[in-house]
Amino acid sequence: MVFSPCSTYSANTVSTFLFIAPVIGVVFGHWFLGEALTWTVGLGGAIVSLGVFLVYRYTLSYNESRKSNRSGSII
Repeated sequence: MVFSPCSTYSANTVSTFLFIAPVIGVVFGHWFLGEALTWTVGLGGAIVSLGVFLVYRYTLSYNESRKSNRSGSII
């Protein structure tokens, strides 16, 4: 289950989503255990989420540009 996404997506894409696991852990800790959420925890989660979004967006645009270069052009 852990390695099956690697057959579909690149290792860079899969590894970026591993950074979301602590954020999800904090959210579940708040929901199920009543842990306190401070503004610093929220800021950290926002920074991690923004980083994952930026890396994933860059990966998608990079993969699209590689596909367009392979189709028809001789480089």
